[in-house]
Amino acid sequence: MSNRESPDTGIYNTGLVNFLVHHSAAIWIEMPLRIKKAGGLERGRDDRSASCKIAWYALRYHDQAKLWKPADTSIEKIKHLIVQRERVVNTLKLLTVPAQELIDCGCIEEGNMVLKLQQPVIKTLQKTKLQIESVINKK
Repeated sequence: MSNRESPDTGIYNTGLVNFLVHHSAAIWIEMPLRIKKAGGLERGRDDRSASCKIAWYALRYHDQAKLWKPADTSIEKIKHLIVQRERVVNTLKLLTVPAQELIDCGCIEEGNMVLKLQQPVIKTLQKTKLQIESVINKK
């Protein structure tokens, strides 16, 4: 069994993590901020210095490592659906809030025009949000 230390970069480490799990590797995933704080302030930011910093952190704190275990696949699916729902909600806000602000500040004609132009997209996003919520509720 091998051991790998990796900064937690969200979805971007998923491929590597899946590969390592498939090969029964022990995995230690760490928050980047924790690695950064452990090394203090540092000038220059490049891949070489970042790699050295991660390696130093892994060597120094290996005795405190908490090995990662994969979550239940159902939990992972729900997590991905929730994240996607949040993206849809944020997109809806990006489209509707500025138009409503135009209306609120007295630019009623312009605000209504923007809302009217965006209405097909807004309806589609609202439908998508409901579909995601339906799938989440079935899980």
